[in-house]
Amino acid sequence: MLNGLVLIPPPMHQLLAMLRREDELRRSDETLALFKQGDINDYNVIIDALQAQVAREFGMEAALCATLLRTADRFARSDTELAQIVAASLYRRHNRCFDGTVHVGDTAPILRRPLHLVRRPSGGAEEELELVPLFPYMLQQQPHADPPPPLVLFAGSYS
Repeated sequence: MLNGLVLIPPPMHQLLAMLRREDELRRSDETLALFKQGDINDYNVIIDALQAQVAREFGMEAALCATLLRTADRFARSDTELAQIVAASLYRRHNRCFDGTVHVGDTAPILRRPLHLVRRPSGGAEEELELVPLFPYMLQQQPHADPPPPLVLFAGSYS
């Protein structure tokens, strides 16, 4: 749905062409240079502009095009179409996420290794990162929490 309207996708060949064009633009020297010179907060602005360019090239409204690109896998009618969508889309093709084995209400598993937060030390250079043990860090942020704050595990992706 987009603004309360049911979203009817374009024909699969057009959706795949849109995804391939987005993929081409994401990997272009110009886009990579924008990513390199910007900071992490610029990422969404760059992607929004890139998807707006795809919209113009395909004669489509920008918000509609962005929604189609971002939800394309939902329009696959078969495993073959889903495989084509994944192959055409950079962030789907390189997605390392998978469904885990923990479900709502399960007891959290005992971790064999400590979790760490990767952060840049204050005043540190861009290439300097440090590992910070996550649980003690969380307790420092909320020292009077009783019980301690819940631990939430999540994964992300990068392009």
